Amino acid sequence: MPFSFGVGDAIAVSNLTVQITNSLRDAGGAKFEYEGLVRELNCLENVLIHLDRLSCPNGRTSRTVDSLKFTALSCQQPLRQFLDRISKYDDALGVLSRQSTVHTSARKLKWSLGLKEEVGKLQVYLSVQLGTINTLLALHGFETLDLSRHKSDEFQNHVTETLHDLQSHVSNIQGNTLAQRNLVEANNSLLTQLHQYLRGDLMSKWKSMWNMVSTVCVTTQ
Repeated sequence: MPFSFGVGDAIAVSNLTVQITNSLRDAGGAKFEYEGLVRELNCLENVLIHLDRLSCPNGRTSRTVDSLKFTALSCQQPLRQFLDRISKYDDALGVLSRQSTVHTSARKLKWSLGLKEEVGKLQVYLSVQLGTINTLLALHGFETLDLSRHKSDEFQNHVTETLHDLQSHVSNIQGNTLAQRNLVEANNSLLTQLHQYLRGDLMSKWKSMWNMVSTVCVTTQ
């Protein structure tokens, strides 16, 4: 059974990445400790943006595509749990904090000591998930290439058969202007199909795959 994916699912995870990123950036002096996690969150958000553009070859069910979507969306629960943990520090870390300087400083210190380990755990988790996504994207690329090669073989057979039919009629159209014109039109149609296939089908698949892969990064610390 294919994995059910909706735009709302991606939006929910994306919103969590934005909220966590904003909270981390409000951490002030401790910012350098969370830059790695922010990079991972940005990478995940880029994946979510392109996730709904992945399509299965010929509309068929693809376990690879389903695994890609499941891996990306399975980050939702860990992100929400992390956000719940840091929400208690929003007053201290937020720009509009109304607490005293001493209390705010104490909160920031508690943030640094108490959640530094949680930040590290989430970063490692996201690194693993993004690594898995990268591998699945590469596999999806090979699957797409294999399908394109299969379609190329079919198209080559079609071209060969068409050329054979055209050649078989050449000897029968000597002096027949109408038949010659029809032959030219058929030949032009064949060339147009070949041009569209090479420029459209293959190039669009590779360009789409390259854009997708280029958005995914895996931070190695």
